[in-house]
Amino acid sequence: MSDISSAYRGVRVTIWNDSKFFTMSDDGKLVWFHAYTNAQTNGLGLYHATVEGLAANMRWPLERYRKGFTEGLAKGLFNYDETYQCVYFPAFLKYNKPSNPNVLTSLIKVWPYIPETPYKAMLHKDLKGLGDAFAKVMLKVPLKVYPKTDETVTRTVTGTVTGTVSKTTLPRKELSTEVDPITGEILTWGDVCEN
Repeated sequence: MSDISSAYRGVRVTIWNDSKFFTMSDDGKLVWFHAYTNAQTNGLGLYHATVEGLAANMRWPLERYRKGFTEGLAKGLFNYDETYQCVYFPAFLKYNKPSNPNVLTSLIKVWPYIPETPYKAMLHKDLKGLGDAFAKVMLKVPLKVYPKTDETVTRTVTGTVTGTVSKTTLPRKELSTEVDPITGEILTWGDVCEN
């Protein structure tokens, strides 16, 4: 039997008071709900998907979906990593915290299927921050850590939505890491290796 938290997403009614949300176009709002609740999502708030696939799932023309998606990105309601094709809702755990460590153990089974985007490291840290019992579960979860880079790619959105959405581009190298079983610290070891 699967856990109920893997099938439902919590959305606060106060979302309608959030100026980032209520100032979006109707398409932007619907794209947000779709990106937050579609069948590809999981109980962690980070999942693998392409914008093209999400548009097809909605049965919308790509440009219409992309316009609403870009609007959500520009408002900071979610993030998208084009390199690893991942959608990430940084506030997801605020409204969808696993009810206990056993639930997290169940939810974390999708971890190997999430690409190694930097958002995965952020989620790992957030899950550890839910409390000591949750941190113990996360000690068993492997994580790759990426060096910081100042290199960014900027794209300008044109049309009815204007602004700049930035995406961090990862370098070609990653650091090998392991988690200290006692302290839970992420330890960097070995040489920098090629991807």
